[in-house]
Amino acid sequence: MAEEKKPPAFDPDKTVVDVRRRDAPPADERTIVAPRPPAERPAAPAADAERTVVMTRRPAVTEDLDKTRVAAAPGAGAGAMDRTMVTPVGAPPASAAAARGGDFFLVLLSGSQRGQRFPLGHGDFSIGSAAGAHVRLATAEPAHAKLTREDDGYELQNTGSRGSVIAHGRAITRSKLRTGDLFKVGDHVLRLVKVGDVFSSDYSDSDFEAPGAGRFLDPEYLREHPALLAVAGVVVVALVVFFFRPQSSAPPPTPTTATDDNAQRAERAKEVSAMLLAGEVLFNQGRYVAPPDRPEEENAYAKFNHALALDPGNDQARDWLKKIDGKLDESRREREQAELKRLAAEEAAREAERRQLAKRVEAILVVGDQLFQAGKVVEPAGDNALVRYREALKVDPDSVETQGRIRRAIYSLVEQGDGYRDRKDNWRALEQYRKADRAAAHKDPEIVARLDETEKMLKSGMASTQTRIVIYRDDNGQLYVLDEMDKVPARYRDRAIEINPVQNPAQP
Repeated sequence: MAEEKKPPAFDPDKTVVDVRRRDAPPADERTIVAPRPPAERPAAPAADAERTVVMTRRPAVTEDLDKTRVAAAPGAGAGAMDRTMVTPVGAPPASAAAARGGDFFLVLLSGSQRGQRFPLGHGDFSIGSAAGAHVRLATAEPAHAKLTREDDGYELQNTGSRGSVIAHGRAITRSKLRTGDLFKVGDHVLRLVKVGDVFSSDYSDSDFEAPGAGRFLDPEYLREHPALLAVAGVVVVALVVFFFRPQSSAPPPTPTTATDDNAQRAERAKEVSAMLLAGEVLFNQGRYVAPPDRPEEENAYAKFNHALALDPGNDQARDWLKKIDGKLDESRREREQAELKRLAAEEAAREAERRQLAKRVEAILVVGDQLFQAGKVVEPAGDNALVRYREALKVDPDSVETQGRIRRAIYSLVEQGDGYRDRKDNWRALEQYRKADRAAAHKDPEIVARLDETEKMLKSGMASTQTRIVIYRDDNGQLYVLDEMDKVPARYRDRAIEINPVQNPAQP
């Protein structure tokens, strides 16, 4: 007895990618394609079997799930309920997308950019690595291939190296593509998909090895191999003879096993009911999806997806998935609002702290400005403008206003020194330059240069001496010569210069 094929076992890592047209899609919009471990490909279904694709990827809590919806594809009769299609909420119907012209996508299924989508419409579309290519592939040739819209599909043309474009199991020059067809451009694998259709992101090398019958049906292949037409004619004649032979010579029909089929359907219905019940219990417990750190934990999403794998047309499972999407959206919005509130509170606290610092700095600067106006830039020690300004800088090291005040105070001393130098009073100029140099911590090249130049000018006018001497001039212009710097009064120490004895070469 022939045994009915059971539906595929539930695979939580299997991914089905839904291609739909979004209004004004961005050029780099990508379809997320989750990796799956290698697995044997199932046998191809019979030609008259309904094609069903079910998404069974288990999302993590942190994902937004892109509003996964599973809805029956349009159709009539009982067979229509066996077709499923995964579409996001708000996606326009395929007919509406077709009316706007962007009713096809190319989906990249290989490489580091796997999952990237390229919208297509009417007209010609270039494929290559050139900057102006409609479908830009990094490792392709600059102008590798071209797609031209023809009725409900496209003509693929190789515009690059011979044999570098493969479709329908062979290297092509031109070939027709319909929705769902795979083809290769160089080392890139792409699939043509119509908006609203469901397709798998998986493929294998066998997908590019067309059977003999597929090649006979390819007009381009037949034009390149005209001798095969004769072989095809012989095959057709043989088939006609076989199917139209007398009934007496036909093999007896295989008896059906209706009882076994009914038992399998009943068992499957029981398992679907169990999955729906378990999913509802988990949903009511708030266990919508598995936590990221516990991906194997039971959750409502996995149960309802399993039910759909067993019964793709189950309306209850689809409705529960919609409810899960709603709950996940609600949780995401709550997280976003909480994050916005937290950021706003932190910013308000920082702003209040900045205002408080600004008030403290301003109060200190006011005192410093008063001392500066009184001419107390660096004296008296401990209570002068520069001391106050540096106190304000400790309160707020980033205060640009305070940094400007410090520079102004230091260069006021430099300006006084420049004034004395212009009046040929180099002793007083030396005094101001030394004060400015100490205030700048000896790190200002301009002040250091002025100080060195003034000292050289004063020393150049002194006669050579055989002993170490210290010279300074007081406020009355009286010049004093001493033998130690410590003997110079503190009031005039910034005006004093030290002259060391000249080292004469040794006598022969």
